[in-house]
Amino acid sequence: MKNTNDDTLIDNLKKVIEEYSGYKLQKILFEPDPLISETYAIRTYYNIKKPKEFFDWLIIRYNPNDTVEENSHRLEECEFKSWPPKSGNIRFF
Repeated sequence: MKNTNDDTLIDNLKKVIEEYSGYKLQKILFEPDPLISETYAIRTYYNIKKPKEFFDWLIIRYNPNDTVEENSHRLEECEFKSWPPKSGNIRFF
């Protein structure tokens, strides 16, 4: 059974990334960082027919009570070596 909180988080993260990137997302996956609270690794797909075309993001100190714009300032584009990533396993552009 799906967790409603996860659905809300996905919807909120989707809005933040779409605002930041200017592209409509088809699919979004996320993993919480076990070492840093309110920090999530995010994998996004813009074209579901091309599953190898994805973008990775990291949002640090995400706050669901903040605006989309405020949370977009916490968003970093990155590249994970594996999915789901391990804490500390990122390479920023």
